[in-house]
Amino acid sequence: MNRSSRLIKRFTSNFLAFGYGQIVSLAVQFVTVPFFLHIWGTKRYTEWLVLSGIPVMLGLLDFGVAHATASKATMMAGKENVHGVRVSLQTGMLFSLAIAILIIACVLCAGRWFEWASLLKLSSLTHAEAQTVLLLLAGHLGVSMFSGPLIAWFMAINHTAWGVFLLANRRMMDVLVTVAALFIGANAPQLAGAMLISQALFVALVTLYAIRRSPWPIIGFRHASWTEFRSIVKPSISHAGITSGQAFMLQAGLQFLNQVAPASTVVLYSMGRTLMRVVLQIGATSERALRPELSRLKGSGGDAAAKLLQRRIITLSLAVSFVAYGVLVALGPSIMNIWSSSEVVATHWELAALGAHALLNTLWIVPGSMLFATNRHGAIAAFYLLGVASAMFFFYASLSVISPFTTAALFLCIPEIFVIAKIAFTAKPYLL
Repeated sequence: MNRSSRLIKRFTSNFLAFGYGQIVSLAVQFVTVPFFLHIWGTKRYTEWLVLSGIPVMLGLLDFGVAHATASKATMMAGKENVHGVRVSLQTGMLFSLAIAILIIACVLCAGRWFEWASLLKLSSLTHAEAQTVLLLLAGHLGVSMFSGPLIAWFMAINHTAWGVFLLANRRMMDVLVTVAALFIGANAPQLAGAMLISQALFVALVTLYAIRRSPWPIIGFRHASWTEFRSIVKPSISHAGITSGQAFMLQAGLQFLNQVAPASTVVLYSMGRTLMRVVLQIGATSERALRPELSRLKGSGGDAAAKLLQRRIITLSLAVSFVAYGVLVALGPSIMNIWSSSEVVATHWELAALGAHALLNTLWIVPGSMLFATNRHGAIAAFYLLGVASAMFFFYASLSVISPFTTAALFLCIPEIFVIAKIAFTAKPYLL
């Protein structure tokens, strides 16, 4: 098997693993939504969506260090620099621990400053119950933060696909725990507690497995370095700018609609967006599967092979994304009807509008993969954040002339358009 065939095979394995992870993430919505709606009803489920979105926003405090660490460690592994790999990974692990502690501290402090029940319009939970849910979900998020350094570890030891597959199942654990808890009549605090305990056990088991598979001793903090941290600050912040902007866009649309539209519109927006984001996952999964191979090739001096591999994946991912968009717009209303047991009705136009941002995302995410793989994505991050700021202005300015649902759908598209414009009109080629 020649080098090109080996690279395609490795990309395919990575794509299947990352794709499985995306499928599991979607399953959290597709599988659990009917149970939430049937057992808790629309109102309680809407309150869970609003409340659980707050810890997700705190996850932005990671600042993209895990992703920058993964690229750096994989390039070091390509150079066979074992000490560099160890320093990079242990620095990432220490940072994740610090952020997990900070997230819990933020929730504790926020509980003293805000009255959650009135602020978030919660009718089924008291402030104390809402604070308990937030603390438990913050702990759940804190434990999940360690999946970033763990995936970076698997990438560095050239077991990307297997490591990603294992860690994707932590979300499947959430699905199983959620369904079981709802069936036995658990309330929101009990559900959040069950999710935290199961997540902690799962991450501990994967860590033990990584220790056994690794050819080098990695676990610990002795080699963590402030110098190493400073070397990845810029790419970390850049990556965080994109991921935080994306997370903000997802949660902001939900929170804005919760303030100006009925619960039925909020649920339609959430479910329709989840369905149409299948399109986005095609490009995102391709980029994530491609990134470790590009990092390793760049680290070992295989620039030509890296460029050829990227160009092939760009063509394939764009073609599949456009086909998937058309299929989901055509079949989406029927899928939504079955998914929600006829409680949520969506039109073809509504799904097309909600999926537009996902299709736009595929136009830049894979072409930008070489920049992510080599930690040179600062310009993309800057334009994405500029797009986020513009989208916020658009949302408030448009509510008086456009329906809340349409405004929320267009709101998601604006940052994607900004990055596409940057790539289209920049003088610097993004495939190099």
